[in-house]
Amino acid sequence: MATADLWQWGGPTIIVSSDGQEWTLVAQSQFPWLHSVIYGGGLFVAGGDSGAILTSTNGLDWTAQTSGNTSSLLAVAYNPQYYLSGGPPYLAVGADGVNLTSSDGTAWTVRTNFTSETLRAVAANNGELLVAGDNDAVFVGNGYNWTPVNVASWIGPSDPSSFPRSYRAAISIGNISVLGGRLYNSFTQSSFALYSSGTGWTESFPGSMPDPVGPQIAGLAYGGLFVGVGPTWALDGLYPGDVLVSTNGIDWVVQYRSENIMYSTCRGGDGRPYVAVGAAGAVITSTNGLVWSPAVAHTMTSLQAIAASDSLCLAVGAPERPRDFFGFSDPSAFATRDGVNWKATFTNDYGLGIEDMTQSRGLFVC
Repeated sequence: MATADLWQWGGPTIIVSSDGQEWTLVAQSQFPWLHSVIYGGGLFVAGGDSGAILTSTNGLDWTAQTSGNTSSLLAVAYNPQYYLSGGPPYLAVGADGVNLTSSDGTAWTVRTNFTSETLRAVAANNGELLVAGDNDAVFVGNGYNWTPVNVASWIGPSDPSSFPRSYRAAISIGNISVLGGRLYNSFTQSSFALYSSGTGWTESFPGSMPDPVGPQIAGLAYGGLFVGVGPTWALDGLYPGDVLVSTNGIDWVVQYRSENIMYSTCRGGDGRPYVAVGAAGAVITSTNGLVWSPAVAHTMTSLQAIAASDSLCLAVGAPERPRDFFGFSDPSAFATRDGVNWKATFTNDYGLGIEDMTQSRGLFVC
């Protein structure tokens, strides 16, 4: 899941669909800007600016909770095996190291900051949480107690004055944890992803000419293979988006060079294909993660997030033409069952722009 804004020109908005075809606008403008939405423990939880936390049991009726904080919450997470580590099931992190926990998703406690850096990504595995953010801020813990991961001791220090490492995506599978983001720095040639087997971290360098310093990773997914997508530092400008693939989380290769910047990726259940989406309606698909083919959902919509059920895949984003002189808007949501044939399913007068989405209990919530 990406961590970004759910927004509309007329104000923050939440929309919901059970089939990807018919959408219900359930909240508009009455809440602060929202950056992250998840489902876990029988509850949808969204976090946003000014410490906003919203919850819903059905995706349709939302309640604003008291967070006790006014900093922007950029990532909300549910730890399904929290009982293994003795921590809380819900965590929210964000600007300036703010971190909040909750035992039920509705009553939240502001915890003492364990870093002053902005935290942007969270992954949970085997009861343990991994959080990461700007300037090599990486921590592991249970939500109450945190231990810093000294990334610089393994791969060299970040360079705050040039291109500091800033982690934007995180995923944990088994004993493997991978971080991605804006990872270029001047002390090591580049670093794309970090791997942990409980003993240490290492950098991976998949860059190649004309992209010598590697990509910036905006999205990570796992479906038998690790897949990372994002914009590149390509010098020729012809292929500004990369798809990288790894079998083990350590060794990565650039598997596909895209003509569009890529933002998010996922794989549906029941053997469904990998799908990655990005700028200018870019959609690429792969049945095995190795051979990718382009498709186009809509050339005027920047697709920011993607989610899949066993039978359906939805991509959502920000129309580059919110509303023209004639009152027409580009679509904000698209649906497919095969990854190749896409149908626009949501358009409104103000060009709703969405950058995060979750799927559970038969609902897609944006």
